[in-house]
Amino acid sequence: MTLHTGGTVRLRSDHTWKKAAGLLGFALAALGILILVSPAVAAPLFASGGVSQSNATYIRAIAVRDIAVGLWLLVGPTISVAATTNSLVMICLIPLGDLVLVWSAKGDLLSLLPHMLSLTCLIILVLWGSRVA
Repeated sequence: MTLHTGGTVRLRSDHTWKKAAGLLGFALAALGILILVSPAVAAPLFASGGVSQSNATYIRAIAVRDIAVGLWLLVGPTISVAATTNSLVMICLIPLGDLVLVWSAKGDLLSLLPHMLSLTCLIILVLWGSRVA
């Protein structure tokens, strides 16, 4: 607990924030590994009808990106909640860009939902992290 002037008490929940960030990080890294091994799993998420050699490479690159972001969410909070929160502001551009790309490719709602969920989770972590950092 942190005491502020004026006698108000604010509960610092950075430990819970770190756990939430770690959980999202684990999920992203695991999803990235799954997609790296089997790109066909992610093809519908990017409004891609099937997996050809060229888009399998692109989908695997996305998987590596998810693994990298996932690992950052696992490791970053142990270094600095503030630094991790600040970097998440920019990381929010990834699912936002994915949403725009999938929407412009006439992706259906099921293709858009994972990106909306990811963006929502990241925004929640940013807002929450800015309060506890």
